[in-house]
Amino acid sequence: MPPAAEIADSDMYDRRAIRFESHHGTIRIIEGADGAVVGRIEWFKRFELAALVGSSERAVAEASAFSRDRRAGEWALALGFVVFAFDAIMLKVAGDQNAATVITALGATAVMIYGAERLGHANAALSRSLWWYNRDLKK
Repeated sequence: MPPAAEIADSDMYDRRAIRFESHHGTIRIIEGADGAVVGRIEWFKRFELAALVGSSERAVAEASAFSRDRRAGEWALALGFVVFAFDAIMLKVAGDQNAATVITALGATAVMIYGAERLGHANAALSRSLWWYNRDLKK
């Protein structure tokens, strides 16, 4: 039979460990074996991950990286999309492709790629933040 301390640690971990699940563009932060949703990360809505993982110093550092990269990625992706759409509309209205429309389309694509990269970095930081939080639950 395991020692009482191990059972208590396991029970706390089962109740307090967190994970994330992505569903239709929303990331849900889920706590414990029962699956209680303790937070939602949605487009252009601020989520204070650092407050959720505040008991772990390393998790808070990763949460800060997540917030910074997520915000930059969302705005860059949105800006690139808007500029690209505007360029397409202007091309349709003008009916003639010129150097300005090509350069604008390439620039907008580059901004969207940059935004997607930042969102990828944000998701990696989210994963690391939750991992550090869960690891430090046993301390």
